[in-house]
Amino acid sequence: MQTTGCSHHIPSRNTSTDGSIGLVVTKTARELSYDWVDFERAAALVSEYRDTRHKPHNDYWFDDTAARIAVDFFPKYCRFTKGKWTGQPFVLAAWQALDIIIPAYGWKNPDGTRRYREVIIWVPRKNGKTELMSGVAHIHLSQDGEFVGEVYAIAKKGDQAKIVFDAAQRQVRFSPLLSAMVVNTAKSIYHASSMSRFMYLSGEPSGEHGKGPSCIIGDECHEWSSDRLYQFLAQGMGARAQPMTWLISTAGLPEGYGYELWESSKMIVDGVIDDPETLVVIYAADPKDDIYDIETWKKANPNFGISPTEKYALAEMRKAKRSVRMASDVKRYHLNIWAGEAERWLMISDWAENNTDPRIKNRWQNFEKDLLGQPCFGGLDLATTRDINALVWIFPPYGQRTKWAILPRFWMPRGSEKSLQDRVRLEKVRYDLWGASGAIALTDGNAADHDLIELAIHDDCEKFDVQALGFDAWEAHNISVRLSTAGVNMLKVIQGYITLSYPSKRFEAMVLERRFDHAGHPVLAWMAANTVIRTNPAGSIKPDKDKSRQKIDGIVASIMALALALNEQEEEETGTYVTSSNLVVL
Repeated sequence: MQTTGCSHHIPSRNTSTDGSIGLVVTKTARELSYDWVDFERAAALVSEYRDTRHKPHNDYWFDDTAARIAVDFFPKYCRFTKGKWTGQPFVLAAWQALDIIIPAYGWKNPDGTRRYREVIIWVPRKNGKTELMSGVAHIHLSQDGEFVGEVYAIAKKGDQAKIVFDAAQRQVRFSPLLSAMVVNTAKSIYHASSMSRFMYLSGEPSGEHGKGPSCIIGDECHEWSSDRLYQFLAQGMGARAQPMTWLISTAGLPEGYGYELWESSKMIVDGVIDDPETLVVIYAADPKDDIYDIETWKKANPNFGISPTEKYALAEMRKAKRSVRMASDVKRYHLNIWAGEAERWLMISDWAENNTDPRIKNRWQNFEKDLLGQPCFGGLDLATTRDINALVWIFPPYGQRTKWAILPRFWMPRGSEKSLQDRVRLEKVRYDLWGASGAIALTDGNAADHDLIELAIHDDCEKFDVQALGFDAWEAHNISVRLSTAGVNMLKVIQGYITLSYPSKRFEAMVLERRFDHAGHPVLAWMAANTVIRTNPAGSIKPDKDKSRQKIDGIVASIMALALALNEQEEEETGTYVTSSNLVVL
């Protein structure tokens, strides 16, 4: 854990604070504490902070009472709202108190207002950040002494911004003291005594004029492509006596505003940037640390042992060992290590294991004979120029066959013999040998022969029980209309995260579980090795042709085919998992 340094102590002032954390009042702290045991613990934590973390600073002083009140607010007013501790008082963990809450609310300017105007916390998932931030929101809503206060939770998307807000509303429902002070409404939490509200916002700053936040809580900053909404709201804080912003996030992809914030956070910690009004707290492993060592997890996760548990960590390690993508997810979301924009997806050894009988050389050449007359779903990925065209049939388990069979077809324009050899030499791919073996059909001319492909589809419809054929409308609109007219069940598969993420994750899982049989087709194996996936901030994935080193059309077509097969299964069991806007029946 890394954090900014703290401050100089001016001799204690004989004052105490009530719920207004940061304003001088006359009530004693004990009068306001519902449980003296909890307040004694808060006092002990503040004393420990003084003994172990306090660093004198000439421009600031440390207010023990304000720090104690802030720590004690959580068990007094807040409740856990999920898991086995639901309904129990929210007693801060030592790291939450010592690293975050005590310095954030304890350090003061000479005039008694808070020193820190911005708190930036980088902490992996499963460490209770949502509950912590919802408690912080309640402090600023009802305890900050701001009249007509405006507290906002913000994120890239509304559903993310609403996570902290929803947790804060649940805390109201679970806490008698809190529910006596504030009221939940459909879109806000209202504190009548100060006429203050807590709301959530997302997206762009348009339509947000006139706001004067007293507190901003920004969630999952690694997802933010820009800081426009945040800066727009922050500009409205000028009229507040001691406004405060809280930014909390895991690591993510090294791009966008989130990564800029991470870089500047490290510079503040290292002293490169002098920003005494920003408190930075970082819990992270080093990029060189072994992600499969439990000590690395303990280093990055301050709540380790409670959440995440060691059992959970070991399970995630096992997944990471089986998948490049999952290893990157572990780095980003559980160890706070920023990992690459796009990742190579499937391990060659895993792909090779999805061949029922690898002892039979070139088994793929006669594979279709084993599948005649059986139900299948297809994926069609077409090109118009010199690129490879792919048609892949996926056959769910049938009869004695327990594996999902994958039967691919590939076409590529040959061009002249010289151009073919030039392509082999430049791309270092033996298209000529694949053509000779039948792994890929080399067609005449310099452009894709869609008529030939259409005839092959009709031929396959005679051989197999074709249930549906999915296509990407970018290049296949005309052929899809003709095939549909001829009676083929054509479904348009939009190439976006909504449509492709679920079948992509299922495809990956089925490869790892050895549930496929591709009979060792060499072109498909080459494409599996080439495939790179892109992950969006929500954790959705899809194959990325632009980032992949070489062609991946066969894998894309396979995922489209699997999407149709899974969609039919889901319809039979629970209803379709995609909407008609993503799979369109022609």
